Amino acid sequence: RTVKSLPPGVEFQILFFSGPSWFVGEYDRKKTHADWTRHAGGGNFWEFMGGDPKKWPKVKYLKATPSTLRRVADMIQETPMVGGTDWRDPLKMAMTMQPDVIYFMTDGAVGKHPEKKPVVEDVLDFNRTQSKAKINSICFMVLKAYENLKELADKTRGEFTLVTENGEILRGRDVEKLANK
Repeated sequence: RTVKSLPPGVEFQILFFSGPSWFVGEYDRKKTHADWTRHAGGGNFWEFMGGDPKKWPKVKYLKATPSTLRRVADMIQETPMVGGTDWRDPLKMAMTMQPDVIYFMTDGAVGKHPEKKPVVEDVLDFNRTQSKAKINSICFMVLKAYENLKELADKTRGEFTLVTENGEILRGRDVEKLANK
C-alpha cells in the first residue's frame, strides 16, 4: 500500500535484509547468499564481501510510475521470508546511495557483535561521514528493538514508529508509555 502511494516521478529503492541483503527484484538464494558471510563466532551477524563499502553493489534508484509501482508491489509480495536480523551493512548500503530519507522497517533487534562496536553507534558514525540521511525507523511488534531504533531516528532527525501486534500505530509518548511498562 505504501509503495503504491508514492507520487509520480519520486526516485526510490527498496533494500531487503534478513542476514543477507538484496535490492527489490534481485533475490536469488544462491547468488544472494554467496556474497554474504556469516560471522564464525555465532550469532546472526553477516557481512557483504568482508564489509568493504567499495565492494557493495551500485544500485540505481527506480522512478515512481504507475507500472513501476505495480511491479515493485508485486515483487514485495513475492519476496520470501528467509529469517535473521542484522541491519548494520544493509543500512550502510542504503546510505551509500545518498538518499535524503531512509524509511527503515524491521521486526527484529540486533544483538551485540563479538568484535564490532555497537550497531547504532556504527551506523550513526557511517551516516555522519558518508550520507547524512534522515532515518525514519519503523518497528514491527518487537519492543526489544525500541531503544536502538528510537536512537537511530532521534540522532538523524527522523521519526520512530511502532506498529503493534494488532496493527495499532504508535508514535512519541504513546510508544514511550508502552516501552516503559
